[in-house]
Formats: sequence, structure tokens, C-alpha cells
Amino acid sequence: FHPRRRASDGPVLRAELELDARAPLLVFAGADGRRKGLGEMLAALSGLREGSWTLLVAGVKHPGRWARVARDHGLAPERVRFVSTQDAPRLWAAADLCVLPTWRDACGLVVLVALASGVPVVTSARAGAAEGLSGTDAGTVIERPDDVEALRGSLAAWLERLPAWDEACLAAARSCVAGRDLGAWLACLEGLVLGLARAPGSPRDEPGGGAGGR
Repeated sequence: FHPRRRASDGPVLRAELELDARAPLLVFAGADGRRKGLGEMLAALSGLREGSWTLLVAGVKHPGRWARVARDHGLAPERVRFVSTQDAPRLWAAADLCVLPTWRDACGLVVLVALASGVPVVTSARAGAAEGLSGTDAGTVIERPDDVEALRGSLAAWLERLPAWDEACLAAARSCVAGRDLGAWLACLEGLVLGLARAPGSPRDEPGGGAGGR
């Protein structure tokens, strides 16, 4: 997952899927459309039909059912495309905006790989990975997925900004996750475990208790 793939893989995937090479490409990726906020996203996009965007929904279960929801919101089939799970690095190389207004995600890996690819993100505070956007200009975090007006406003603002999303912006998005390697995660886990060990009532002072007593 890297911005350098945008010049090579992005146009190829768009051509394969017969997507407009110039239209902003919004990507929603996830199997559980209900939990990930796909319904709320479609409702928000129903108020943005004047734009030239295309929404690509990748890997969702029951795509036919969701296609009907999109039509019920007045969204034409050519504006909302459903595809099976794609090669993820190529998918994000083609994307212009990641949208994940999720109801529950302990992490939200989609957010991390999109940012690593240089793609800005619109998500909800229910995604653990949303913390990576704090203090940055690489995305927008709405409080609740069902705040459709806030979601619509965020999408509209990003559709205006995307034409100016340049190399510096790509690098800024990637920098949000640049330090999140295995070492960082393990250090965080170690800190949690040590914190629990120091908590009142821990067995560290009991004979044979704790790691040091074995």
C-alpha cells in the first residue's frame, strides 16, 4: 500500500472496471454493509447526485439487496458499482476517497490501508483507527454514522477538495500511519499488560505470583 502505485495500478483497475478515469472515485470496502454504515452512506449520497462522482462498493455481502437500496435513494446503477473483493492495493491505488461511516470497528483496517496509499478518509468515531486522523488534514471523522447531514457535508467538502489533492497531500495521508508497524503495536500491548500488572489487586507481590515468580 503506497501512493506510488496510483500512477500505474490505479488507471489499469479503472479501465478494467470501465470506470470514468476523470470522475472522483469513492470507495466503500467491507462485507457487512449494515454494520459498516453503507445504508447511511447511500442516504448521504442521495443528496449529492449533481456531482460527477462514482461510488465503488467492494466485497459487500448481498450486493443485489444493496443495489436496490441505492436505487431507492435515487442513485443510478452507473453511479454506484458493486464488485467482489478486489486486490486491495490496486483498489486503493484507484480510489480518491475512502468512506467508512461504521457503527463498530475495533480498528478499521480499511482506514489504515487507505491512508497508507495516500487516500483521504471519511469515517466515524466508532472506528478505532479514526484516532490516526486526529490533528491531521487527511480525513474527516463524524461522531455518529446516522448523522446523515454531517456525513453528506463531509462528502461534499471532500469532493470539492479532491482536485487539489497533490503529491504533498498523498505523503501527508501516508504519514498518519507511517509509524504503525509491528513494533509499535507490540509496545502498546506491552504497556497495557504492564499496567494491568501494576493495578491494585494484582498478584505480583504474592509468593510465586507474576512472571518474576516463575
